[in-house]
Amino acid sequence: VIPYGAGFDEERHLARIYYMSLYKFMPSFPNATIHKDVYDLSYQRRFVQTPAFDMFENETFFKRFGTREADLRYGQKTQSIYSPAIFLPQALLGRALWWKFDFPILPTIILQRVAGLLIYVAAAFAAIRMIPFGKWILAAVALLPSASYQAATLNADGFNNAVSFLFIACVLSVYVSEKQGIQKGSVWILAGLSVLLGLAKPGAIVLLLLLLILLRHPFPSKSSILLLSVGIAISMAVNIGWWQLASQGSSYSDEGTQSLLRQTGSIFTDPIGFSGLLLQRVILTFPSQLQ
Repeated sequence: VIPYGAGFDEERHLARIYYMSLYKFMPSFPNATIHKDVYDLSYQRRFVQTPAFDMFENETFFKRFGTREADLRYGQKTQSIYSPAIFLPQALLGRALWWKFDFPILPTIILQRVAGLLIYVAAAFAAIRMIPFGKWILAAVALLPSASYQAATLNADGFNNAVSFLFIACVLSVYVSEKQGIQKGSVWILAGLSVLLGLAKPGAIVLLLLLLILLRHPFPSKSSILLLSVGIAISMAVNIGWWQLASQGSSYSDEGTQSLLRQTGSIFTDPIGFSGLLLQRVILTFPSQLQ
């Protein structure tokens, strides 16, 4: 029931899903064209944020992507430059429903949201079952309003949180239950989840440090250690490499308005001052945040 476009940067992510449904997997490519309805239907584009019941009127709800040249807006890039793996289920749905069956735009978006939500719920459920302690804590975190909202709209956070929950739960499970020796199957799962972390948002790979708690656990063989090392290496290479590749020419590049390099440089210029200001704001806004 959340109006399309009311999710955080949702229209940007839908633009990326739209392009991927046309087999354009890079966020930036020559001669990018997109149907303007991707933006015109967005709740975020409204000058006045009135209730969005009109989205369920027949003319709007059953609107389809046109095929006429006039229905396209040229030169539209998207700032959603995350790994294509994050949006693949939604893109496949878009490919089938929009372009094969000429399904309406908004119902397809709702189904894409449901797909992402089901993946999140399944991953969170598996993580809660797997984690050896703190089950209620993990359940509470997974069901926080902000986490649920992100999982129920089109963005990269649902995937990011789901993979993070699974990775944390798996590492802690192996740590507690396999102290006498890590099973070979567990090594494969850890390696696979490590790769999935690499496909998540930039910075998710910081969770790989959690694997250090397994250093004193006996591994079944040297090949198992090699397997996990390869998984970690792929994760880091994909996470860092994709961001470097995809950010070129975007606002996140070194010359862009949202350059991560410049932001990081500003922080490290005066880390003590930055930390003090951040802590001050956290304390002053804590009652409001909690409320």
